Amino acid sequence: MKCALLNSDGWPAEVLNQLLLHALVTFIYEFLSRYIMTNKPFTCRMFSALGLVIALALSLSGCWGPPPIGGPTVPPPTVADAPPPAPRTIQEVDAEIDRLEKHIDDLGEFEKDQRKIGVINAVKDRKSRSWTKGDGKPSYEDLADQAFEQAAATEKEIQRLERQLSKTKKEKQDILSQSAGCFLPEALVKMEEGSFKPFLQIEPGDMVLTYDIGYDTLVSRPVVEVYAVDANHLYTINGEFMTTGGERLLTRNGWKNVRDLKKGESVHVDGRMIEIDSIVYHRVNQTLHNMQVEGTHNFYVVTAAGAKYLVHNTSGGGSGGK
Repeated sequence: MKCALLNSDGWPAEVLNQLLLHALVTFIYEFLSRYIMTNKPFTCRMFSALGLVIALALSLSGCWGPPPIGGPTVPPPTVADAPPPAPRTIQEVDAEIDRLEKHIDDLGEFEKDQRKIGVINAVKDRKSRSWTKGDGKPSYEDLADQAFEQAAATEKEIQRLERQLSKTKKEKQDILSQSAGCFLPEALVKMEEGSFKPFLQIEPGDMVLTYDIGYDTLVSRPVVEVYAVDANHLYTINGEFMTTGGERLLTRNGWKNVRDLKKGESVHVDGRMIEIDSIVYHRVNQTLHNMQVEGTHNFYVVTAAGAKYLVHNTSGGGSGGK
């Protein structure tokens, strides 16, 4: 530890420390040599002065002294960013919109009533020629002022709620505008003969394996269209299946959007209903892929672990169900 307080223009602190330390050591040597050679006794004042000099020398050499104020500089621990919250369901957003609209309407009626009360009391105040009431109750002027203040405060609250309502309606539009359901380019599709093919290589006319719900049987159907979209999010179900919020999976209650699924619900995987243990929302910026299948309007997406999730394409219905 070097003394950072000793410095001068153009002179590094370390050089000054070394020079001063050398001078102090020389002083101690000369001091001791003189008294040893003269055999003079040491006084208390001499001991004190010598002790201070030695302490200063040790401090400059880094061998003794208090730690620097604040201690060593240690970078703060890094905290992992929390995952972004999953967007609310359309039902949750609609419920908030209804609540906000009703609250705004109620406050609007209250504001009107307060302004009426203010006007009425202002008129009464003018008619009474601002006489001072002696009964200890508020005057008409006071009542008018209170009513107008209530109306003004209510108007501000309505404006705040209207801004919140506007944001909530935009949130609803964002949910509705989520891609209808898309997959990573390397996601695998189960083909007619049982092989797997990544979405990026799927072409119109390819035969894929589908599920005919009406007849409860597996059938092959041709791909009629493939497309790609720019997506801003993905959901991961059970740590293995990834798709966007608009994709639909088959549940016990029919087809349901991924964005509306909850833990504990079951989806059609490998020909049976599998419970959802986890569902995680991610923000991404990536081009994703999907396709439309003739007739059944569904197909199987295969995960890296081999699990086959039955998914519904964007439009259509047929025996695949809606």
